[in-house]
Amino acid sequence: MRIYTYLVGRDSQIWVFSDFYSGQEFSQNKRYLFQYLSKENPGEDRPIWLTRSSELYERLLDEGYEVYKLNSIKGRYYILRAKYIPIDAGPGLFPWWLTGGANIIQMGHGIPLKASADSNTNWLHRLVSWKTPDYGVFSSEHERNHFNQYDSEAKARAWLDHRLDRDTHTIYTGYPKTDAIVSPAFDTIDGIDVVPEKLDIKESDVVIGYFPTLREGHGLNIDEVFDVERTEEFLQQNDAKLLIKPHRDLDTDTCILESNLIELIQPDTDSHQFLAEIDILITDYSSIYFDFLLLDRPIIFYTPDYTDYTRIRGVHPNYDNVIAGPRVNNFEELLKQLESIVNGTDEFAHRRQEIRNHFFKYADGNACERIVKSIKNT
Repeated sequence: MRIYTYLVGRDSQIWVFSDFYSGQEFSQNKRYLFQYLSKENPGEDRPIWLTRSSELYERLLDEGYEVYKLNSIKGRYYILRAKYIPIDAGPGLFPWWLTGGANIIQMGHGIPLKASADSNTNWLHRLVSWKTPDYGVFSSEHERNHFNQYDSEAKARAWLDHRLDRDTHTIYTGYPKTDAIVSPAFDTIDGIDVVPEKLDIKESDVVIGYFPTLREGHGLNIDEVFDVERTEEFLQQNDAKLLIKPHRDLDTDTCILESNLIELIQPDTDSHQFLAEIDILITDYSSIYFDFLLLDRPIIFYTPDYTDYTRIRGVHPNYDNVIAGPRVNNFEELLKQLESIVNGTDEFAHRRQEIRNHFFKYADGNACERIVKSIKNT
C-alpha cells in the first residue's frame, strides 16, 4: 500500500472517518471533527463518513453529508485515496491493509478513571492489523502523563501503546467532543441524537444526570442503587428531573421505571449532544467526568460497588487524587449530597477548577480548529 501510495498519491483534501467499533456509530471525537470539517472548510477539505449501518447511511445522506457504506467499492476507494484518517481509541473498522501512506490521527476515547483493561488481542493480530499513528491528540501535557501512568503495566494494549509511541507527533489541542459541550454549533440529527429541546426540561428545572460506566464481569441493577419512591419524592420537592444514560456496553439487568421526572436515555446515544443541559452530574468511574469539568458544575461520584469494581477491573492509580467531588457508596449518602448541592452548597468549586486547569490546556470549544491547523502545519 505504501508503494501504491507513492505511485498514485493520496488526496490531501480527503479525510475518512468510520463507525465506532463497538456499535455506537455516529459519536465521539470522530463525529465532531467530521461535522466541523463539513461545515467550516467546504471546498478546502472533503470529509467522508463510512458506515456499516443502513439507517445511519440514510440519515447522513439526508443531512447532506458525504457518506458511503464501509465495504462498498467507493468506501474502499476513498480509504485508498484519503490523506487523513482520524480514529478514536482502537483501530476500529478500517481494513488497515488499505491505510499505508495515510496519516493516522489518534484522538482516543476519553481521559481514563478506570484501570487499563486487559487485551485479548494477540501479537499476530496486532502485527497485521495495526500501525503506529502519525499524530496523538491530548488535552494537555498533564493528561498525557496521566495516560502514561494508566498504561505503565499494560504495554500489550495495542491502541494505547501505539498512541504513546515515541514516533507519534503529539499535539495538545483538546478533544473535538468537548467542543460540542462548550459550543452549540454542531447540528443534531433526528433519529440518532437526543435533541435537547425534546427532553421536556423547563427553565426552572434542576437537571440531574446519572452516567454509570461499563462493568466487566458484572452488570448494574439500577433499581438496587436508586430508591425509586424516594428519588421521585426528592425530584418533586426540588423541581428536578433525572436523566439516566448508561454506558453503551453496560448490562443494566432491570432498569428504573421512567416517569415524568425520570427519563432513560438510550445507551447508544451520544452524550455530548445534551451534556450541557445537566446541572449536576452523578457518575462513578467514567471519563465523562473530565468532559463535564468544562461546564464547571457539581459532580458526585456514586460508587456502591467500589469493592467489586476495584477487584474486577480496578480504577486509575490516581483516581482519588483527580476526582473533584464527593464519593458516596450508598443511596442515603447520595441523597444527602444532592440535597446539599440543590440548597446551594458547592464545596468542590475550587477543586474542579484546579483539576480542569491541569487536564485542559484549552477550554474554549476550538479543539477541532486547532487539530486541523496543527496537522496541516506539520
